[in-house]
Amino acid sequence: MSPKRISHKRVLELLDDPDFHLASAEYPDQWEAEIDAMNAYVRSVTPPVPEHVLATAPTTLKFVGTRVKRVEDPARITGQALYASDVKLPDMLHAAVLRSPHAHAVIVSIDTSAAEALPGVRAVLTYKNAPKTIISTPPDKLLVNQEAHFVGEEVAVVAAEDMHTAREAIDLIKIQWKILPSITDLEATMAAGAPSLIATGTRNSTVSAPVKRGNFDAAYASATIKHEGSYSTSTLQHSPLEPHATVARWEGPDRLVMWSSSQYLSSVRTSIASYFGMPRSHVRVQAENVGGGFGSKGGAQRDAYIAPVLAQMTQRPVRLVFDRSGNYKDSLHRYAMSIRLKVGVNADATLKAAAADTVG
Repeated sequence: MSPKRISHKRVLELLDDPDFHLASAEYPDQWEAEIDAMNAYVRSVTPPVPEHVLATAPTTLKFVGTRVKRVEDPARITGQALYASDVKLPDMLHAAVLRSPHAHAVIVSIDTSAAEALPGVRAVLTYKNAPKTIISTPPDKLLVNQEAHFVGEEVAVVAAEDMHTAREAIDLIKIQWKILPSITDLEATMAAGAPSLIATGTRNSTVSAPVKRGNFDAAYASATIKHEGSYSTSTLQHSPLEPHATVARWEGPDRLVMWSSSQYLSSVRTSIASYFGMPRSHVRVQAENVGGGFGSKGGAQRDAYIAPVLAQMTQRPVRLVFDRSGNYKDSLHRYAMSIRLKVGVNADATLKAAAADTVG
C-alpha cells in the first residue's frame, strides 16, 4: 500500500487546527501520515540555529532537576484566585437547568408559560427556540433537544435575575413525556434484536478503525507464554472541585467574550466560533484558573454553548454553573468497558504480541 499523501494546503490547515492537535495527540496511530507531513514541513521551513548561538548555549540546565514554585500557588492558597464560577459582571443573569429524568424519552408537550411569567425571568430556552445547529452526532443532537438521550440531559434552561428565581422557574415547567426503549447494559446494545437507540434501523455502535502493527498471529504463535482473558471496568466519573462553569458576554453583534472552566481553551474557541458562524478572532475565551478537570473539561461542552446562546437572546451577560448532580450526569466521564485481551510473552517476560478488542 502506497503511503498516504497529504497536500501542502492540508498541512497548513492542520497546523492551525487545535482540535486536530488534540485528536492526534490522543490517537497518533490514526493520524500517522498527517503528523509525519506536518513534521516534515516544519523542519523544511525552520532555519538552522546559527553557530554563534549554539556556541553560547548553556551547558547546564537551570530548571530541570530542581524544585520549581508554581506561579499561581499564592493566589490559590489564599483564596484570591479567580475561577470562571467567580466571575461577576454588571447586569449579569443566572441560568438554571431542567434535566431529563429518563434515559430515553421524547417530549410530547412542554409548557413554559408559568416560568416565563415569573417576575425576574428573562429567557427560557427549549427545543422550540434553540438554534438548529448540530453540536454532536450520532445521533444528530442540538443544544436542547425534543428527544432526551440520557438521564440528566438538558431539556430547558432558564435565565433570570438571580439563581433563586431561575431555580423556581425550572420547577414551574410542565412536560409530558413519551418513554422510549433504553438499554443500560453494555453487551445488550449489540445483541440481536436490541432496540435502535440512535435512529430506527441503525446499529447502536460506532466502530473505530482498528490499529494494527506487525503480524500478530505469527508473533502470538511463537510466544513462549500465552494468555487470554476477558475484563470489564465500571464507569469512572471525574470529580473536580470546580464544576463546569461558563460566563458569556456579547460585545456587539459578532464579538463574544467567555470565561470558561476548561482545560483546552483553543478548542472551546474553535467550537464556539464555528457554532455561531464567526471567525475565531471574534471569540475570546479566558480561564485564569481551573479547579480541576482530569479530562472531563476537554473542549466545549453544553454549558459553553448554552451561556452565549442565552446571552444572545437576552443581550445581557449570562452565568451558568452546573450543580454537582448536573456535573456528574452531564459532563465527560470514562466509559464502562468490556475488554477481550490476548497477550504473548517470551521466557524472559518481554512482550511478544498483544491484541485487545474493546467496547466502551
